[in-house]
Amino acid sequence: MIKRGIFLTVVLGITAVTGCTNEKPASTGANPVRVMTFNLRTAAAKDTHPWEKRWAVAKALVNKEKPDIIGTQEGLHNQLTDLEVGLPDYKWIGAGRDGGNQGEFMAIFYNKTRFKPLKQNHFWLSDTPDVPGSKSWGNNYVRMVTWVLFEDLTNQSKFYAVNTHLDHQSETARQRSAELIVKTMETFEPNVPVFLTGDFNAPVGSAPYKYFTVNGKMKDAVLEASERVNHATGTFHNYKGGGTDTIDWILYRGDVSVKRSEKVTFQLNGEYPSDHYPVMTDIVLNKTAVNVK
Repeated sequence: MIKRGIFLTVVLGITAVTGCTNEKPASTGANPVRVMTFNLRTAAAKDTHPWEKRWAVAKALVNKEKPDIIGTQEGLHNQLTDLEVGLPDYKWIGAGRDGGNQGEFMAIFYNKTRFKPLKQNHFWLSDTPDVPGSKSWGNNYVRMVTWVLFEDLTNQSKFYAVNTHLDHQSETARQRSAELIVKTMETFEPNVPVFLTGDFNAPVGSAPYKYFTVNGKMKDAVLEASERVNHATGTFHNYKGGGTDTIDWILYRGDVSVKRSEKVTFQLNGEYPSDHYPVMTDIVLNKTAVNVK
């Protein structure tokens, strides 16, 4: 499902903004693709940081950083439609994990002025991946994947964006999910770069991470970046700053170069947009990737 952004000018009193820059690095080749993974923290959460306090902060972050592709996790339908307000350059693609508009989405936002979706699909992390709301491997919550094949309108290059949220309790479910995602990516067009974003609920170096990087032949965009900002900061901070393990990753495969990565510690007036820091990378598709037809 593709949703259209609705324009609204948002006036914010900004007195405390940290950890962001919206300048993309210069490139002698193709224009970098700025990819972000962003756990929105579900609006269904019962805590002292309700979505009503955070949605304007989340929009301000996106408007400042200007990512081209955003893999989001945990967003409910109302959160995604809220984000449309003030983001006129974006559309999004997603489906509720419980079917239709129900439950959390693994929605992918994209810059509609630069990219055109060519193909898209969703599958569920279970033994019946085509059945909405299905689960199989000991996880109490439904888990799923949204993927899109994009064309860059500036140079006709193509790439896949794949977005997911692995289970937070079952190691078996995380491992089986990694296997299914890799198996699905093997069906993609050969030589077309793939960007995998997500909240993987497992640290760098864990079994699912090793499966993606070894069996899936993917690389960690943060580790491969020529410049790394806030590299030592973990991505889950629980609204307290700092950050523990890096459980939000951007992995990739294909002929690309990662120029810069950042764990974005953005806040407004002491309010974070989520209990996770987004991870952002600037990735250049190299000549062979750009020339894929």
